[in-house]
Amino acid sequence: LAFQELRDRIPGFTDDKKSDKGTINNTNSCASSALHNGKEHIEPSAALTDSHIEQLAPLLANNWSTLADVMNVNKERIDAKEEPMKVAQRILTAWRQKEGKAATVKRISSVLLMAELFSEQVGQVFRGNTPKRISA
Repeated sequence: LAFQELRDRIPGFTDDKKSDKGTINNTNSCASSALHNGKEHIEPSAALTDSHIEQLAPLLANNWSTLADVMNVNKERIDAKEEPMKVAQRILTAWRQKEGKAATVKRISSVLLMAELFSEQVGQVFRGNTPKRISA
């Protein structure tokens, strides 16, 4: 997919700075999406949940080093002998703790997009769909 197409698919990803006054971060992933005009809509300010992290870790495992770089997580504290999926999970968790309330679906989507780590499967995680394995 082209970069612009991916940008268009990221929920709430825009270049302008809109304020999200009155929006409450809800850690319940079920509340983060709703049907809007017949299309599924993801609340961009929804908090990144444990469920998101569990689903993202295997998708990002092979790129854990890049993930650590873009999320400014210290790689020296990462055991490279550890299973890549566990490493990715620890990086995502560390990022969420560091970001606090700013660790939203919109924010992580933007970070992953800029690092060219955003994929259709990653997008499915945020839409509440279980990523499907693509078979050749």
